[in-house]
This record gives sequence, C-alpha cells and structure tokens, in this order.
Amino acid sequence: MKKITFRLYQLSLFILLCWGANAWFSWSWTLAGLGRLLILSVFIIISILYAITNHVKIKITNKILAVGFLWCFAASFPEFNPGSLVVEAFRFFPLFILLCDEDNAEKHLSCLSVLLAFVLIPGIVIWGLLMTDQMPLPGIPIEMGDVGDSYFFMNYIFVLYRIEVLSERFQSIFLEPGYLGTLLVFVLYSNKFNWKKWYNYVFIIALILSQSVAGYITGVVAYLMNMRIEKRFSISKFVLSAIFLILGGMVAVTYNEGDNMFNHNIIERFDKSNKKYVGDEDIRNSSQVNNYFESSITNGDIIFGNSKYSNFEGSAGYKVYMLQWGVISAVIYLLVYLILIGRLAKSNFYGYFFLFLIVLTFIQAAYPQSYSWIIPFILGVTVDRRKKIEKKNSQRKLNFAR
Repeated sequence: MKKITFRLYQLSLFILLCWGANAWFSWSWTLAGLGRLLILSVFIIISILYAITNHVKIKITNKILAVGFLWCFAASFPEFNPGSLVVEAFRFFPLFILLCDEDNAEKHLSCLSVLLAFVLIPGIVIWGLLMTDQMPLPGIPIEMGDVGDSYFFMNYIFVLYRIEVLSERFQSIFLEPGYLGTLLVFVLYSNKFNWKKWYNYVFIIALILSQSVAGYITGVVAYLMNMRIEKRFSISKFVLSAIFLILGGMVAVTYNEGDNMFNHNIIERFDKSNKKYVGDEDIRNSSQVNNYFESSITNGDIIFGNSKYSNFEGSAGYKVYMLQWGVISAVIYLLVYLILIGRLAKSNFYGYFFLFLIVLTFIQAAYPQSYSWIIPFILGVTVDRRKKIEKKNSQRKLNFAR
C-alpha cells in the first residue's frame, strides 16, 4: 500500500504539473464548475492516503499557514468570492503535502522529470513525422473551449498539431509552445541543468523545437544563473555557449536561404522591421489591452482588477493580469514565493534567482498560480536546500575525522 500511494501521489503531481501548463486532457477541468471541485477532491484523497501510509510529517508552521492563506486570498480578486477561496483551498492541499514532504523532494523531482521525458519523446517523433509528411495515421480533432479557430487541433495523444492556423512549432500535449517552453525552463532549472541526467537532454531538444523566443531567453538566463550559483561559470564556457548560439543562428539564416521554421519563428523576430518583433508590445497585447491598461491606471481598476476585462483573445502578460486581477493580487503571489524562499531555501541565491525567472516569465505570460510554476519552484528550492545541508554535514564529518 505504501508503494502504491507513493507512486499515485507522484502521478498526481505530474498530472497537476501538466494541468498547470494546459495539457489537452485538462481543458475541461479548467472550465468546469462543480466538476472541478470533484476532480480536485480526487487529488486531495490521494494526497491524504499518501501522507498517512508514508508517514509524512505534517508541519503546520506560521509560514505554511501564511502561504496557504495568501494563495487562496490572491485568487479571490477582483471581486471577493468565497467560492474562489474554496477552490483554491482544494488546489493548495496537494501543495501543502508537498511542502511537508521535504525528505522525498528529490525523488518527486526525478519522477516528474522522467514522466515528462516519456511524454516528450514519442511526441517529438510524431511531430517529426508530421513535419515531413510521413505520419501514416490521422489525429483526433479537438478544440479548446470556445476560444475560436486558432485553438483547433489534431490530437495525436503525445502531441497536438494546429489546424486552421499554420504552425511548425512543437508544443507536445500543451495548448501552446510557450507553455511548454516555460515548463521546460523551470524543470531544467529545478534539475540544475545536470547533464548526467538523460532527461535533461530531452528537455533541451524539446525546448529548441518549441521555437519559443521567451523560452529561449529565459532558458539562457536560467543556465547562466545556474552556472553562477554552482560556481561553474567561466569565460571559456561563456564563450563556447555564445559561439554555439551564434553558429545556430547562422545555420538558421543560411539554410535554404533562410526559408526555414527556425529563421522565421526565431531569428527574424529580432528584426525591428518584422511585424512580430519581440520588442513590440503589441505582440503580447492588442491595442485594446494597451488602451485599457492606461485608463485603468487613471481610474484605479489596476489596483484590484475588474471582471469587465474578462476576454482578451490573443493577449497575455502582465498587463492582462493587472487588468483582470489587479496589482494587489500580483503582489500577494510575490509574497507567497518570497515566503517559500524563506521557508525552504538554505541558500537564498538559488531561490531568488528562481523567483527572477518567474518574474521574467510573468511579464510575457502571467500565470503565477499555475501548478507548472509552483511545483518546480517548491521542488527545486527544497532539493537545493537539502543538498546544501547534506554537503555541509559531510564536510563537518570529514573535518571531525581529521
């Protein structure tokens, strides 16, 4: 029973992780009302059984209570809704068990990484067959809610392929390549880009194929920060990384005279004359969002958010979040992550750098309450803390032996 509940809990964490990144099987869960509570109840039951059978030490400290309260309260904006508090309390419970279960954090992180790699590998193969018109089997038509034509797909179980809107980007089982890119960067950073682990190579390949500019940028920043933390930074490594990036860019620009997916989706987006220039605010936000954002600063809507700003199709990022949920909600989520750093981190550098990645991601795609953000954060910071404690204890024993 102990092993069964252990694996069930790890599987539930993986499903929650995928739910946070909008995996296709979770789309109806996000939109459901009472059904959503029933689904969350299943995860709560699994978490309770796991905690009981595996003797997880439940620690109800002031910091955990503060995190739980703030997590629920942040979701009650823009209009205080008791129902939102209940839903968020349900959502928080598996995270509460995860916070208490520090001893198994490394096992959980490893398991999630392996499961994610097992999903990505067949997806990459199928995507390759689709890109070369060699896929012998048809997919299953699937639609994301009522969003519109841009969210119609052919579902191949391990990968989604957009129809109606042409896309050559790999997105695995997730709604958009950007969700995949963000998840992979967070998981890579949680694993500290450990190249002794085979699945990290799978993550890098999937990140490259996602052709997510945001994923590329945050990935490079995460890699440099990790080298700084692990004290592996050197001029030679930096130069080699820069040469690799430059050569990759040159190949993208020159291959087939630039008529290839990587040049169109990545390199050309750094050209100011391109309509999808990465520095153009209108890429992430429509002119309507920009106008509403400016007026919200004047009329005060930006403070607590306003439910009238409920549908901005094709827009994302901090402006949309501030309009819908308000600055106060964003600040509360920031406090949640800061408290977790104080609760879990032995070295604040790792935790604060992780938070910097989250803030960087928030600017262009704001989902601070997402399981795909918070689970890698909790596991990464916890594992880093325990590794440092183990290293310090080993050093003490060594010095004592001398």
